[in-house]
Amino acid sequence: MRVTVFLLLSTLFFNATANQNTTCDSQLLVSSWKNNNVKIYDGCDYRFIKDLDTKGTLKGPQAIFQDHNGDVIVISEGNHQIVKYDGKTLKEINIVIPAGHIENPISAVLEGEFHVLIHSYAENSIYRYDMRDWQRTDTLLAKGNKHIKGIDLGPNFGPEGMLYVPGYDSNNIIKIDPKTKHVSEFISADLGINRPRTILWRGNKAYVSGWGNANIFELNIQGQITRIMFPTVTGASALLLDGTDHMLISSDRKNSIYRYGFKDGKAEVLIQEDKEHLDASTYVYRLINH
Repeated sequence: MRVTVFLLLSTLFFNATANQNTTCDSQLLVSSWKNNNVKIYDGCDYRFIKDLDTKGTLKGPQAIFQDHNGDVIVISEGNHQIVKYDGKTLKEINIVIPAGHIENPISAVLEGEFHVLIHSYAENSIYRYDMRDWQRTDTLLAKGNKHIKGIDLGPNFGPEGMLYVPGYDSNNIIKIDPKTKHVSEFISADLGINRPRTILWRGNKAYVSGWGNANIFELNIQGQITRIMFPTVTGASALLLDGTDHMLISSDRKNSIYRYGFKDGKAEVLIQEDKEHLDASTYVYRLINH
């Protein structure tokens, strides 16, 4: 009898441990621009789970990030609004910035604990918002400026604290001092990076997705190309750090997500041409489960 009970308890413990070990600690959120939804994938085996939006709130989703409370924020470019989802349940909470405030918002950069910089593709503007009440507190780059055209998916802060902003239509990248608002050009169209969508900094090296070149470029802090990362990445869009040694890459034309290792130089395909669920996969974000 004791042996039977021991074996039964051992089996239950083994099964419980196995179930814990197979539970993934993250999910990938992928913006499917033409499907007007964000697709949720398992963060370990990368199988499709479900759609994020169940109410038809999103239209042309772009950048995804988390606020100071851990809730998920999605920029809905097509209907000019920004939507909040519960960080744990992923249920829609509310529209934090409704239509009529920013025309075609596309990207965001967190600034400190409570603030975020929201970028507009159509206005070529950048606004500072306080995420505690979602009120606009400042304008970093005014609407209709002549420095850039078509602010795109991936502005980012550089190692010296400057904000680097890619211009999809102007084929340049500008940098802005967030304190003085002084604007200068980091790279011009003459460098040959066509349709830059994202600039991602890792130390003193920048990685730029050139959508028109079908390449990802490595640049030094002087704005010189030091390496072409891949022979071809058709539709290279968003670039995001995935831990300290990897980078997530979205391809909006291949409907694919890649993971690149900085140390070994290898690119792993996480989601490969998922035409069943994706149509123009512009952005990817890893959500850590807590």
